[in-house]
Amino acid sequence: VGELHVYTTKSDGTDKPSDMVKQCAKLGWKFAGLADHVGFMPWAMNESKFPEWISLFREHQNKLPIKTLMGAEIDITKLGKLSVGQDTIKLLDFVVLSAHQAPGVDLENRYIPWMQKIGHWNGIKVLAHPITRNLRKGVMANDNDWNAVNWTKIFTIARQNKFYLELNGIPERMDLDWTLVRLAKGLGCKFLLSSDAHSADQIEAGMKLALITARKAHLTKHDVLNCYLNTL
Repeated sequence: VGELHVYTTKSDGTDKPSDMVKQCAKLGWKFAGLADHVGFMPWAMNESKFPEWISLFREHQNKLPIKTLMGAEIDITKLGKLSVGQDTIKLLDFVVLSAHQAPGVDLENRYIPWMQKIGHWNGIKVLAHPITRNLRKGVMANDNDWNAVNWTKIFTIARQNKFYLELNGIPERMDLDWTLVRLAKGLGCKFLLSSDAHSADQIEAGMKLALITARKAHLTKHDVLNCYLNTL
C-alpha cells in the first residue's frame, strides 16, 4: 500500500517532505507521493520555483526510507486553464488534477479537455475529489446539485485516458460519494485511495476513511491502485 496525495511545507502542508515520507514508512507502506499545490492558488508553490525543488528532490530521492514519487496537484481555473505548463508536467512521476477555483462550476468542460490532453502522458494520472464538495463550505460553492453533472461522460473519459478516480479521505470532502464510485466502476474506472493529508498525523486516519468508501462501494483489490492484496 502507499499514498499519492500528501502536502508538505512546500505548499499548504505543516510538515516537511521527509516527515511525511517517514510517517508513510512508519505505517509499513511501500511508497509515498508528494503532491504539493503548484500554480496560481494563493497557497501553491510558484511554478517558476518548482523545477529547482524537483531537481533537489531527485538528488536526495534515494536517501528516503521508502520509494518516494514526485507529483503535484495541478488546478484547472474557472476559465478552463491549467495552473502549470505541460513542460512542468513532464518532470513529474504523477499528476493530481483538481478544480478548487469555482467548485462545482462547469466541471465537464473543465475536466474533460484536460484529461484528453494529458491522456497520452505516461505518468500516473489522478482526478482528485471530482465532485469538488467541501463540507465546511457547503456541498457546492454555488449550491448546484452535483447529481446534475454528467458523471457518466466524465468517468468514461477518465477511463479512456487512464485517469484514476480519487477516493478522498479528508473528512470535509469524503469524495467521491460511494454511489458515484459504483457508477464509475460499472464504466470500467480504476481508483486511488487518498488521505489528502496536510500533516503527518492525518495520513493514517484519512486513508482509513477512504477505505470505508471503497468498501461501501464494493470495490475489490483489482479496482484500487494503492492497496495490499488483502486490504479490501
